[in-house]
Amino acid sequence: MVENSWMDVWEGCEPSEPVGAIFTKPEVTSLILDLAGYIPAGGRLAERRLLEPSCGDGAFLAEIIRRLLKSERTHQGTVDWEDDVLAQSLTACDLNSGFVALAREQAVALLNGEGCPFARAQVLAESWIRHADFLLTSWPETFDWVVGNPPYVRIEELPPKVLGRYRELFPTCTDRADLYVAFFENGLRLLSPNGCLAYICANRFAKNLYGAGLRRLIARDFHVRYYLNLEHTQPFLSEVSAYPCITVIDRQRGEPTRAGIWEKQARLAAQSAPAGQ
Repeated sequence: MVENSWMDVWEGCEPSEPVGAIFTKPEVTSLILDLAGYIPAGGRLAERRLLEPSCGDGAFLAEIIRRLLKSERTHQGTVDWEDDVLAQSLTACDLNSGFVALAREQAVALLNGEGCPFARAQVLAESWIRHADFLLTSWPETFDWVVGNPPYVRIEELPPKVLGRYRELFPTCTDRADLYVAFFENGLRLLSPNGCLAYICANRFAKNLYGAGLRRLIARDFHVRYYLNLEHTQPFLSEVSAYPCITVIDRQRGEPTRAGIWEKQARLAAQSAPAGQ
């Protein structure tokens, strides 16, 4: 069970610097959402729930919101800005209050540009985007999509109290694991029966000792839908040595896994999503 407030563990103060923030190129963000099945033509997206657990300044969110609104116009004919279904369809959070402010500002501008009254755009942005530690927040609901770019940071670089609590809550965070391992574990826990997790992160969890616990968890309870190796590309806006991959995981055990490299992205993205996505 997590704390009443994540700030208790951080002792009343968020990190002075963003933790492990690396931003994804727009074309890669679009590919991840395609592979996850978050596609306007596939059904009314607002009737399902999406979580972005480390939203940064809102790069993923911008594309998610565009797709959400396109889906409303496709399936509803227009966007009812007061619809509670719309307000509940999207949740995002970040540990850094500065990023939360930037993400909300971007969301308001995007919504307003799409015809949403400014006051309502502010309400939606504040409802959708929370200042919270994804790993130390109690999430009462499950989600149909958990998507994003988890932070890149060695967990031993965290404050001792925070590190200790993360290790207590997430058994896969062993050895010298990167923080994204805990993001995998928590995201998988929060998937609905037909839910899908899609992350871009370092591929080392698939190879190194510290990923053994996560690999066992996935093999036991989940199914890898796509594994796309980006190791020889640069999918981020800044130069990093992260050996990245896109991993898409669901609960549809027994289904095939499609694996590829960056050059095969178009073929992979064109594959139809499983039923329910």
